[in-house]
Amino acid sequence: MTDSRDNLGPAASAGPAASADPPAMIIEAAARCFARWGVPRTRVEDIAKEAGFARPNVYRYYPSKDAIVLGVVVTQIRLHHARLSRRLPLAGPAAEIVVPALVSGIVESGKDFYATGLVRPESANATAGHLATAPEVQVAVAEYWEPVLKYARDRGELRPEVDLADAVRWITFVQFGYLAIPELTPDPDQLDRDLRMFVVPALLR
Repeated sequence: MTDSRDNLGPAASAGPAASADPPAMIIEAAARCFARWGVPRTRVEDIAKEAGFARPNVYRYYPSKDAIVLGVVVTQIRLHHARLSRRLPLAGPAAEIVVPALVSGIVESGKDFYATGLVRPESANATAGHLATAPEVQVAVAEYWEPVLKYARDRGELRPEVDLADAVRWITFVQFGYLAIPELTPDPDQLDRDLRMFVVPALLR
């Protein structure tokens, strides 16, 4: 099997928009490399070359490849949540925010993560298993979900025994669990029904 590091392929443009900030440039370059070769086959040397840096300069900002993978995941989460915030304003019944946000977090994030090589079969389980508990991921997830849950609480719809930090952690596990095994994810309509039946009652009255 060929492994040409010069073959950019169709996924070369995957990942966040171009940036002039060195750490962001490394993350953008890593996203393109992961999309091109997958996470396991991508080397730090590849990322450095893609970003236009010498390899030692990459380590000035990220101490390891794992740290770069984490940076790509957190960036993708925040980009997705920015889109969700525009699409789902805090208005109306909380369930009509929670369910579409969860569906989107599973279906659309899966597409985003696939585009950057993070949920390919050879890396999906490792990515989900190690990153779902990463503090940086929990913080990124909380940035979107804590305001949603507080909105539900202010409306009297959040179950009174629900702790916000525990709920964010649980939501992260639900979403990453689906991302780790995309072939078992039902179609969006069935996923919507499943979440309303089995997940939402754990959060909302």
